[in-house]
Amino acid sequence: MATLSNLQQRLRWRFGSRSDLASGDGLALLNSWINRAVQTIAHSYPSHQQEVTRSVNTVVATDFIATPIDLFAVTSVYNVTSSVALTMFSGGWEERERQLVNSNGRPVRWIHYGDNIHFDRPVDAIYTLRVSGRQEPIDLAAPTDPPPFPKVWHDGVEILAGHYGWMGLNDEERATAVLAGEWQAFLRSVKVPKAIEAYNRKTRGVRTAQSIRSRTLGV
Repeated sequence: MATLSNLQQRLRWRFGSRSDLASGDGLALLNSWINRAVQTIAHSYPSHQQEVTRSVNTVVATDFIATPIDLFAVTSVYNVTSSVALTMFSGGWEERERQLVNSNGRPVRWIHYGDNIHFDRPVDAIYTLRVSGRQEPIDLAAPTDPPPFPKVWHDGVEILAGHYGWMGLNDEERATAVLAGEWQAFLRSVKVPKAIEAYNRKTRGVRTAQSIRSRTLGV
């Protein structure tokens, strides 16, 4: 398993063991390339390590709640108080605007729009909701911090950070070569957990539509 310290050492080797990347502003740049790679992978290739749930209470006579601050995507909303899952508006914000109910009641549908989770009506009581989604990764800062992904994807962090590093060092030719060569080869050789689980045997009967378009990447 890689740590921030391991990734720093491996990247400095990639860049020719440059001493100016070992401390001060150079080390800060090195860390920024690593954390940019972590952010890119977290937002592009789903893994269970990024999945979290948060408990949020509604406000009476209000038709929205603030999205938990550490979530960059919301995947489901469950009404714990009423033991029922809310249905997402499939037609986007426009559908929500057309179907908004003016009278207070138990929320039935939801949509993530802007910084809030909006409902189909103002709520008539305080409900505890379980909001599930993908967490914004925290920057690696301590030397022992590992990337928040399955172990095989730690190599991906190194490769992608190398691309960002060459860009930062104004060597566009090498940056492009890493992205077109090593990074693409890495993506062809690995699968994220969700892609593997897409092959799980399904039960007979009606199933909801799968959102996965790439069986290799799970996205």
